[in-house]
Amino acid sequence: MSAPLFEVTPETTVRLRIELPLTADEMAAALYYELHLVADDLVHDQDVRDALVLAVATEGLTAVRQRAERLCAEIAAGTVDAAWLAVCRRRLADVFAAGPVAGRPMQETRRAIARRVAAQPGMTPKQLTDALGISYQAVRRACTRMAADGQVSRDATGRYFPVSTRPAHAVLGVA
Repeated sequence: MSAPLFEVTPETTVRLRIELPLTADEMAAALYYELHLVADDLVHDQDVRDALVLAVATEGLTAVRQRAERLCAEIAAGTVDAAWLAVCRRRLADVFAAGPVAGRPMQETRRAIARRVAAQPGMTPKQLTDALGISYQAVRRACTRMAADGQVSRDATGRYFPVSTRPAHAVLGVA
């Protein structure tokens, strides 16, 4: 049985559980053309995912894909706001730095671990602790949760690796 489409918790209103099959260009266009967005609205990874879900929910996949075509045309014509497009692309790259997102937003500890594991596959929690200067318990807890969320993989000896390489456009998970 699949997870429910939404859940209501005391801490939040409604959190959607969906996958959006968008390319990197389609995601960038969705963010780029959201008129109400500014860079401060995209500080946290969850903000980026929420903005993408909102764009698809309000406009539909077809409209988002048309935005991508429009953005390509504007880039070719030289009429694009290059600074804003760079912000949108940079935030998308940050969100997908560790591969597919599967259920949890990437916090700073997770992002640091994901980058180190990508740079040096096969690290143990102790090696990550030494390299990152984060407590062993925090690293161990984050690695365990990241493995459960599909953000890194763990072998039988307790070493962590990047998940199998998938392009950022493959799936956008939102929780």
